[in-house]
Amino acid sequence: MTIPGISYYSALMISAEIGDIRRFDQSKQLVSYGGLNPSVYQSGEKCYTGRISKEGSKNLRRILIQCANIAAQKDKRLRSYYMKKKLAKGHNKAIVAVARKMLINIYVMLKHNITYDHLRRNKAS
Repeated sequence: MTIPGISYYSALMISAEIGDIRRFDQSKQLVSYGGLNPSVYQSGEKCYTGRISKEGSKNLRRILIQCANIAAQKDKRLRSYYMKKKLAKGHNKAIVAVARKMLINIYVMLKHNITYDHLRRNKAS
């Protein structure tokens, strides 16, 4: 609940959907579990990335996107990230990018048992 945009009920739902964080070795695995990773199309030596895969927990993806809308307004770093993505890709894709970034932050916070403020201070230095 220390991340802006995540309330008590959102935190409970995210925690219930993720379960035990130790089952994910990397943040990529959690992002894939949430369905926020880009889909990949490969043919021969060519590789294309497409829309998000939407495989995995739709409840986790839905609640993170709702929280990302609020977080993009409340947190300065997430807002600047959102504005940069919005100019390039549009609102919807920018919100999904913020949700993915939030999920990576949640992974680090749960894995190392730290708060969002502590995470931000460590990233700044």
